[in-house]
Amino acid sequence: MQNSSECSLEDDTMRPPRPLSADEQEKLDKQKKTLSSFQLNKLEMEAARNWDIFYKRNECNFFKDRRWLEREFVPLTYLKESEGTRYFLEVGCGVGNAFFPLMEMMPVNVLGVAVDFSARAIEFVRTSEHFDQDRMRAFQCDVVKDDLKELVCGEVDVCTVIFVLSAIHPDKLGAAVRNLFNVMKPGGAVCVRDYAVNDHAMLRFSSSGHKIADRLYRRQDNTTSYFFYAQELRLLFENSGFVTHEAKYVESKTVNHKKALSVDRYFVQAVFRKPHL
Repeated sequence: MQNSSECSLEDDTMRPPRPLSADEQEKLDKQKKTLSSFQLNKLEMEAARNWDIFYKRNECNFFKDRRWLEREFVPLTYLKESEGTRYFLEVGCGVGNAFFPLMEMMPVNVLGVAVDFSARAIEFVRTSEHFDQDRMRAFQCDVVKDDLKELVCGEVDVCTVIFVLSAIHPDKLGAAVRNLFNVMKPGGAVCVRDYAVNDHAMLRFSSSGHKIADRLYRRQDNTTSYFFYAQELRLLFENSGFVTHEAKYVESKTVNHKKALSVDRYFVQAVFRKPHL
């Protein structure tokens, strides 16, 4: 069983990530080999298929429900207290581990739209006992290419993007964020949490054949993962028109008592708003 106790570090996006120990730096230095062009193209071409295989294998059992999101992101509390029709969007909903708990706490005036790259994940969402057809919609969507405005009936008040951007190739992140900007209501908030540089997951890629590029890796299941600097994430959104409300590193220590293991987790967390006209 894993327990996490989190502490937010100072809101200073310009500072470097935490220093590594000598052992950690040695692991990072071993990450020399990169994938061939053929392997890279294959990953890109089969990305949707790889995510479908992931959800076929794990179904609804891989991720725990993310009931901590309201505690971390103030815009979700404001949305819960809102009146009149409001729109909530989750990008990268998976099988609904965040979408359903968040919609459960929302009043009936809040309508929810969930999108994911995997058609199989969306099928799990649509067939869930928690899926309310009167208040919820779910669509397969490539956020890099597919226009989100065509899937949401109105402008979005709050959008969550939790451990999603890291699964998109860095060269395509700008297109994804511009897509988010276009679907948001002026004053609307995008809540982001993702992997940061020097996270434990990044240091695990010590064997050859996993490194694609700087801070970009191929996982065992052929999905990919990118690790962010907070400053990098802030600039990514600001260059697409957003205003940064918050951008910081969040440190978490995950403890597995059964295996007597304790590892440092390191994330970027941010809230961006679309400015009023």
